[in-house]
Amino acid sequence: SIWHPPGATSEALGINDLGDIVGWVFGPTASAKHAWLWRHDGTQVDLRTLGGFGSQAYGVNDDLVVVGMSDRALRPPLAFVWTPATGMRDAGFGSNSRALAVSVRGRMAALRVVNAGVVGLTRRLRTSLQVLPDVAADKPPFSGPAGINACGDMVGSSSSPDPTNGNPVPALWLKERCD
Repeated sequence: SIWHPPGATSEALGINDLGDIVGWVFGPTASAKHAWLWRHDGTQVDLRTLGGFGSQAYGVNDDLVVVGMSDRALRPPLAFVWTPATGMRDAGFGSNSRALAVSVRGRMAALRVVNAGVVGLTRRLRTSLQVLPDVAADKPPFSGPAGINACGDMVGSSSSPDPTNGNPVPALWLKERCD
C-alpha cells in the first residue's frame, strides 16, 4: 500500500520497474491536487506546479523522469517533465497539453487540445515534436497516446474511419527504429 498525508485524497496513475509510483494528492488543507511521487523506499515528493494551483503526474521511468500536466497562473495548463535534478519544467508540447507516459529512453507521449480537436505528440527532451497521425485522416484531429514502451512504440486511441461518427478506436503508433 502507499501512504498519503492524513485527510488527503490521492490517486496513483503510473509505476516504473523499480516500484516508484506517480499520481496526485489533494491534501486536507490544499486548494488543488499536486503531482506526487511515491518512491519505492517510502520517500514521498510533492512535485509542485508550474505556478498554478494544481498538477497531476501520469508516468515515470526508471531514471525518475516524471511526466504530467500542471496548471499555470492565468494561462492554460501545460505538459511537464520533472527530474530530481531540475524539478518541474515545461515539456515543450505547448499550451493545453499533457504528457501521459515516458519510456525508459526518455521519449514522451503527449496530447494537446487544439481548436479543431486533439493532437497526439511525441518527443524526447531537447528534440523536435513529432505529430502522431490520425487513423481517420478525413476527420478532425483526434489522437491520444496513453502508453509507451522502451522503443517508443505508443498505444492510445484515435478517430475511427468507420463508422462515420468518428468514435475512438484503439491505435498503435510504431517507431521505425527503437529510440
